[in-house]
Amino acid sequence: MKPLKDFFHYTRSERNGALILLLLCIILMVAPRLFVLFPSSERIDFEEEMRLAEQLAQSSREEDGTPGTPAQLFEFDPNTATQEELQRLGLRERTVKSIVNYRSKGGQFRKKEDLKKIYTLAEEDYFRLEPYIRIASNDSYSNYNSYDKKEPKTYTLVAFDPNTATQEELLNLGLPKGVVTVMLRFREKGGKYRRKEDLKKIYILDEADYLRIEPYISIAGDGASIPTIALNIPQSYENERNISIDINKASAEEWQQLRGVGPAFSGKITRFREALGGFTSIEQVAETRGLPDSTFQKIRSQLRPSPVFRLIDVNAAPADVLSKHPYVDRRTAEAIVSYRQQHGAFRSADDLRKVYALPEGWVEKMKPYLDFGK
Repeated sequence: MKPLKDFFHYTRSERNGALILLLLCIILMVAPRLFVLFPSSERIDFEEEMRLAEQLAQSSREEDGTPGTPAQLFEFDPNTATQEELQRLGLRERTVKSIVNYRSKGGQFRKKEDLKKIYTLAEEDYFRLEPYIRIASNDSYSNYNSYDKKEPKTYTLVAFDPNTATQEELLNLGLPKGVVTVMLRFREKGGKYRRKEDLKKIYILDEADYLRIEPYISIAGDGASIPTIALNIPQSYENERNISIDINKASAEEWQQLRGVGPAFSGKITRFREALGGFTSIEQVAETRGLPDSTFQKIRSQLRPSPVFRLIDVNAAPADVLSKHPYVDRRTAEAIVSYRQQHGAFRSADDLRKVYALPEGWVEKMKPYLDFGK
């Protein structure tokens, strides 16, 4: 028994060392809990908080390894938008695939809120895109003109403090839900707007919206004089010079008569129109690459529709001619020509739908440009 007793015997130095080690372990386990009880007294950095707010909408795309390229906002129909158009809207690849797969299985978005059913769609992305969702009453692209008949919504401009304004007050100013969400979440994190220009750092706030509300921003302590009279103003831009142009006949110089359209934009619009063979609707002008949606909304009421001026003979055009159209890639063109060679001429759009390689919604999108002959 003596050897066993010697084995469990500790000297005073060994006992003291074990006790110190035990105390260190207890301190290391308790310390993190104690730090939570004492919040940092450092002032929250505005730039850092705004970056965090922006990440609410961009982090999901970065997780997928998708580059954080700036999103282009334009009106779109989730039932017919192409994969490329959905990607241009800033949606991550996984979300785009979910939407396309949902449609390929017969799914249809009947109202804006149906898009929320896409489980991979981030809430911030939905609020960002919600003002631009346009769902046609039927599956045809030619129905877009119906949107011009909607009554313009109104908003109320009054003095407000972005640090204290409620969600309802911000929405009444005409700000999109996505912008309001980012503003409120920034405040919840302890952020504060110290001057008017701080609102410009909200990356999804359209410049036109900022310029509209800027005179009414009243931040406590800045000493600014702000109008307090409420104004009811239509969201659509009212043409001051009563100019109206034909979307398929107007020259580049005539486009430049419209507010916000300079030589660069007029050139892009006319080149895109020429490549298409004419615009099928006023809404199609908004698809012009690089044209801001805010500019399109300003000139929209000044545009007049007219028939397209060039059709494609789908039964005679070779693949290289078909692929020159903006809506036709090389793979689609080759699939059409191959099917035509094997099965004969297409008699109608219904025959084209038999080409399984065609993208979802492509036939309806291209129908106004196709000539099937006699």
